Amino acid sequence: MHVVRSVNGILFVSHGFSGVWRSEDGGKSWEIVNQNDFVDIHFYDVEEFEGWIYAASSKGIWKSSDSGKTWQKVHTGASEIDDGKYLVVSLAVYQNKLFFTAVLDKPYRKGIVGGGMLFYLENGRAVKFTAPANDEILVEAKDPYLFLSSRSSGLYVYDGKWRRILDTGTAWVYVDENYDLYIGTFEDYYYIGRFDGKSWKFEHVTLNVDTANTIFYFIKPDPVNKNRLWFGAGGISSFYLFSGRGKASSFVGVGCWDGSRLYDVTLNPNYAMSLAFYDGGTVSTACGQATKQAFITQGGKNSVMKTEDGGRTWRQSYDGVYGDTVNAINILNTGIYRGSIVITAVSGIEVATNHGDSLLDVDFTIDKVGGALPGYSWCAASLNEEIEGRYDLLISTGYLSPYKGDGVFAVDVSCLQSKGRKCIKRLVDGAHYEMVVFNGKLYAGSMDSGVSVLDLNTLHLSKIELGYAAPLVRVFDGKLYAGTYRGKFVGMGGGGREAKGGSLRVRRYMQGCLRRVCYLVLRKRWGSSDTVER
Repeated sequence: MHVVRSVNGILFVSHGFSGVWRSEDGGKSWEIVNQNDFVDIHFYDVEEFEGWIYAASSKGIWKSSDSGKTWQKVHTGASEIDDGKYLVVSLAVYQNKLFFTAVLDKPYRKGIVGGGMLFYLENGRAVKFTAPANDEILVEAKDPYLFLSSRSSGLYVYDGKWRRILDTGTAWVYVDENYDLYIGTFEDYYYIGRFDGKSWKFEHVTLNVDTANTIFYFIKPDPVNKNRLWFGAGGISSFYLFSGRGKASSFVGVGCWDGSRLYDVTLNPNYAMSLAFYDGGTVSTACGQATKQAFITQGGKNSVMKTEDGGRTWRQSYDGVYGDTVNAINILNTGIYRGSIVITAVSGIEVATNHGDSLLDVDFTIDKVGGALPGYSWCAASLNEEIEGRYDLLISTGYLSPYKGDGVFAVDVSCLQSKGRKCIKRLVDGAHYEMVVFNGKLYAGSMDSGVSVLDLNTLHLSKIELGYAAPLVRVFDGKLYAGTYRGKFVGMGGGGREAKGGSLRVRRYMQGCLRRVCYLVLRKRWGSSDTVER
């Protein structure tokens, strides 16, 4: 998710799950850019050039003449850019031309670093410009200098010829009016390059945080006080292949810099990928007056965050911003929550009763339990009786996730409604998908191996070993079935034993499933490259 600000004070937010919103009142309210071709678009950068606002996006380059209310596509003539195979991730004006970088999108990379290209627009057409690096690159400029940030090889400057000025992998660069550089890196904190008229001398800005797996995204000088720095970091990778999600240092911070050390530092948790300052007064700090208001973007339910005290505290500021990835709509036909619907999404979980007519006052995520963070929440199951006299709902979590905190979790919904703490308990370890309550036991399909079986009375845990992952678990005609990645739908029989085939109706249903359709569904959900039949 990214937030940017135009020269005339218009804020733009692009949601991590696609879509663009704009605000004319300092983030008090947002309106979506309502265009049919913007349904699945993501903005990475905005630049103003020759009376137009240009946007770098996941679907090429766009421009607007009405402060971003409507946009038109720039047909660059480079098909790989115009069709979205390459993401346009940065823009910069240099020598009266609009430069931009394009990076190969992740679905086309085959798990390697995304190739990158540097272009400029001439009469609306893309012209390739020779660059010293061709990986995941960003461009920045202030005449007479053009800067290129490379994830692999560092920071370069061009003033007629290219030369490298910093040899650590860089994630972001900003140049101010004095040609000083502010640089974020991969696992190496931040750098400030002080310009002496000919070259840059670098100051290393460090913090007492772990650098492992951390992308130190941005560091910016305060608009009214260069000694006050704003910075953000995390493990979320954006368009980069590099990612340390769940293991990296993650924060947004402010502090005073005296050239060798940071002091008066405030760090707030959760990563921050982008920052936009907003006019609205100043606050006092240990190094003088500093900007009062700014916006950052964060993950999940935090979405857009705003500070009104110079970065010391942040609050949600996304009235009107919506959009999410819904993982599953779980219709509960049995148990305590019979007649309810549980919606699991990336940013949170909602419970609707009365066949969806009423929403419970809960909107929760499953955070760290036992020190480890789970991945996506997938499916919900209702219990016939509370576990330990309090837990009445089950949620499974799992891939796509490297977090290693996955499992099946018991939820005390009334505890959540009263804003209590410790309302969630992990019952089963590991990544799981579908679940069913059957004959007093929970059967949970494992994304790693077999089916986990939990006795709901004794909480004794056992496993049906199948030799491969079995994420789909269903009950049909009094029998339990497990769907696998291996092109089989295994009938488990009434007692949980593996059976051959199952009923005739189920076999016909499985045989009638089109291979191509099933393959696409499973590949989208779990990244499987195997053709799977039901």
